Amino acid sequence: MATVVEVVRFCQRYGVSVEAELGRLGGQEDDVQLDAAASQLTDLEATAQFVTRSEPDSLAVASGSAHRLYRGMPHLDFTRLAAICQRGTIPQVREAIALVSSKVCMATECADTLKRYFKNPPEANALRQYMTVGKQTRREVIAEKIGLCGSAGRV
Repeated sequence: MATVVEVVRFCQRYGVSVEAELGRLGGQEDDVQLDAAASQLTDLEATAQFVTRSEPDSLAVASGSAHRLYRGMPHLDFTRLAAICQRGTIPQVREAIALVSSKVCMATECADTLKRYFKNPPEANALRQYMTVGKQTRREVIAEKIGLCGSAGRV
């Protein structure tokens, strides 16, 4: 908590927004790997206190999502999300819950498309093409998700 408060205060001086995270997602992000047993859903009682004390601009909560590609149907806890919304005081959080979600993380899927490219025959993997292919594969994934989420033309 103290670190989040310190980061928020510092960033506020420079007009930089802060998204705080509460809970732990399963999967891997950067060099941290968590299995499902180690993941921890956001605690409902701690949410209001955390938001009030740290005052982040937005809040990322753990509600059954993961930082990895799903191997089956995810089990998202929408009841928990609604309860967090009721306890939270961040307008963007209430709006996001009302709209189901206004932020979708696509980093894992973007990285996966590039990994699939590298599995092609070696002659298809010319070094000078890596950056171009990476940009193109990310563009395709992001365009698809914008369409799926109904976000085209929205800010």
